[in-house]
Amino acid sequence: MDAAQASQAASGGPAAPRAGKLLGCAAVCCISAAALGLSIHHGLQDTAAYLGKRSVDLAAANDRQEECIYRAIRSKLPRGAPIYVPDYAHGKEVRANDLATLWAVPQPAPATARWIVSLVRGRECGRLRLKVRPR
Repeated sequence: MDAAQASQAASGGPAAPRAGKLLGCAAVCCISAAALGLSIHHGLQDTAAYLGKRSVDLAAANDRQEECIYRAIRSKLPRGAPIYVPDYAHGKEVRANDLATLWAVPQPAPATARWIVSLVRGRECGRLRLKVRPR
């Protein structure tokens, strides 16, 4: 028995399958490390974008606009007033409905409401104005 056969017999099998397993494990480790690195890099970029001046300024403007709408609801409607917000499926009407919920009582249909509330273009709250009319 020569040295190669003795080595193969001592290790319990051929050397080629062990080398393939080792190479496969190394490839999986390298790919995993690269994916983790890219994930960390992407997370840092997202965080920087969220904390950037432009994003913070937009969020602050949105907060000021919502506070203005909230105050307009309280000044134009009596507490507990049954209201209807038409076209509820759109973004700004959803905001009007949500902001009015703590003060007024949104109704599913105009027949049960005493007030119709909507957000229209204007200058009262940023580029919006709260429009309240009796039904």
